[in-house]
Amino acid sequence: AQVVGSGAQGGGMRPKPVVVLLAVAVGNAWLATQARVDWCAVGATATLGARGGAAGAWLRHELTVSPPAPADRRRPRLRRAASPLQQPGASAPAQEGSRVLVVEACQPLGTELVRQLLGRGCQVFAAHRPGREEAVAPLQRSGELRLLPLDALDEASVVAAAGRLRDALGDGAPLTHIVHCAAGIAHDGWELKAAEGSALQEALGSAAVAPVLV
Repeated sequence: AQVVGSGAQGGGMRPKPVVVLLAVAVGNAWLATQARVDWCAVGATATLGARGGAAGAWLRHELTVSPPAPADRRRPRLRRAASPLQQPGASAPAQEGSRVLVVEACQPLGTELVRQLLGRGCQVFAAHRPGREEAVAPLQRSGELRLLPLDALDEASVVAAAGRLRDALGDGAPLTHIVHCAAGIAHDGWELKAAEGSALQEALGSAAVAPVLV
């Protein structure tokens, strides 16, 4: 807000507030950012198809995503609170033979990640909410895809899914990557005053609590 002078009234200058409203198109920017975050987890650079294009495509416009550029070391940086993971190959990109767990694979972004990973020769475990497997079931023609019912906010469901995952891995080889897709727009509207408490709890639970439980 700016404060500018108006005509004299009552013997003095009376401040008149001028409110400047700035409309920000957050939709595409938010989606692009979320996609970059999820793709960074598997070290991928790829183009997500537009809706009506290739099989499994869902975007309105074609979107190219890639890992973020290296940080500018001239900028102030926070001190590390912990040492980086030193396990060999921990930061390697997903490639042929990688074993990847995709949580919330029933979401559009998760389904596209599953499709791209299968195309790279990865073995994919697609964790979907119970009753929502129809989104990823068409991709099951590849023998490298396993469907895994999982409600990431239900501890009992997480424990049961972990047991099924251990049985599926079988030979003891660990997962190489875990990707949690919490992308999505919770219900309708952007104004906080119109949001319901239960909807906010569900959105925050999916984005913050569920990854910890899994």
